[in-house]
Amino acid sequence: MSLLYLRPAVYVESSIKNETDKMRVILNKVSNYFEVSEDKILDQNRAQRVKEARFVFSYLSRRYTDASLPTIGRFIKKDHSSIIHQVKAVSNWIETDTRFRIKYNGIERRVFKALEGTFSEHTIKAYYSRKRDYEELTIQ
Repeated sequence: MSLLYLRPAVYVESSIKNETDKMRVILNKVSNYFEVSEDKILDQNRAQRVKEARFVFSYLSRRYTDASLPTIGRFIKKDHSSIIHQVKAVSNWIETDTRFRIKYNGIERRVFKALEGTFSEHTIKAYYSRKRDYEELTIQ
């Protein structure tokens, strides 16, 4: 029997109705985790911490919503090509930077828990599979 079926039910706010609502939740979790205001993430601020938070927001929005690249871009006032760059950068950081990977795992866990009831079974399985892969990379 899969452990996925043994997990307790998670209450999801009824206010999460569409992809924009999911992105608001992701923005809130990223903002809290990085201790950066949501306005700064949405602004053109180039400070390293703000930039990193914005990149992680884009990556998580791409991973955990069905929003298109232009939709994610409009949400944070960026072009879709900027979102592509941000997603690729975070993917590279996860693979090559152990400190960043640990930080990313923390924020991803918070976002996943906040949105868990909105995911398909496939997304849930993929999350737990990636989590094991990240843990193996971190241990090495």
